[in-house]
Amino acid sequence: MLNHWLKPVALHELFSGDLESDDLGYHVLFHDQQTGLPDLTGVKIAIIGTDGASADPIRKQLYKLSHHFGDLKIVDLGNLRKTNLDFSIGALSEIRAIGILPIIIGQDIRFSQALYRALKMNFPNINLVCVDESVPLEPDRLEQPKAYLNPMALGADSKIFQLGLIGFQKHFTPARVLQFVENQNYDIMRLGEARAKLAEVEPIIRNADLMGLNLGVIRSADFVAVDHPSPSGFAAEETCKLAHYAGMSDKLKGFYLLGYQVDKDLNQQSAFVVAEMLWYFLEGYYHRKGDYPVSTEGLNEYIVELKRYDYQLTFWKSKLSGRWWIQVPVKVKKRDQRHRLIPCSFQDYKMATQDELPDRLIKAFKRFV
Repeated sequence: MLNHWLKPVALHELFSGDLESDDLGYHVLFHDQQTGLPDLTGVKIAIIGTDGASADPIRKQLYKLSHHFGDLKIVDLGNLRKTNLDFSIGALSEIRAIGILPIIIGQDIRFSQALYRALKMNFPNINLVCVDESVPLEPDRLEQPKAYLNPMALGADSKIFQLGLIGFQKHFTPARVLQFVENQNYDIMRLGEARAKLAEVEPIIRNADLMGLNLGVIRSADFVAVDHPSPSGFAAEETCKLAHYAGMSDKLKGFYLLGYQVDKDLNQQSAFVVAEMLWYFLEGYYHRKGDYPVSTEGLNEYIVELKRYDYQLTFWKSKLSGRWWIQVPVKVKKRDQRHRLIPCSFQDYKMATQDELPDRLIKAFKRFV
């Protein structure tokens, strides 16, 4: 059935010679023009292009990078046969239904909507983390093309459970939009704050079912192949770190890197940046600890008394990874149980021991009441 949705990769056009045994591409399964769809048994990650023109330059750079991922099974399923969003949902939902994590690469940022809707078929309450230079929401202008989060965050039948917004710049974000997201108790972190405390971004990403980057969030010194390059933004190394955090998250079920404009790429330098980000996502996935707390087994419990509030907080720390969670101290619906433990940082725990209430907990508490 995937043949109906996906067009194979022309490997002979991508690589003039054979891939070396140390190359990542040597170890990837391909939906190839000559061999067709491979056996997907045991595959964990699937890479899909929105179209060949924008995805193939990224592939050329990615598959020549070194392989360090043991027996992790990765497949490149080729490109979507149509650029229609409704059409692409079928392919993405089928991939997710067999337990494979889809990664979308290419040009049109709206394909994030298709991946969200595909995940929504199996997971009714979706946490989305969006890394973008602005907040792509327009609560008063639902048909605004640039506001690609509108159908996900504001749609009556498909509303996001929780939204994380990372890397936005205030001068690109209208005051009314910023006020709206603050009123929604979303997890938000501006560019300057995120760059200054990159480790504090990790808990937001760890809470995501779906995460992705609009590649315009990268500064123009490192990435030029977008519609409107900006001199300010994340450095390439920082976006690789964000991708690594995403790969390590046991909760994550889909990932996208979109907004790449191939006609604006100089010597495929920007394609190489996307390839590096993909590589670090794969490294993060390969080193997953499997400690997402479906129960409190394997976690150490820390109880903190907040004297100022006459309140008690429960923190949990993973024995495997050293990562932290806060327990939301309210009753939640059965369908929301998987969201009850909120990822946090050691810094949040330190704040609580100093009788300060972490902002992460305040927002989480408001979401459940």
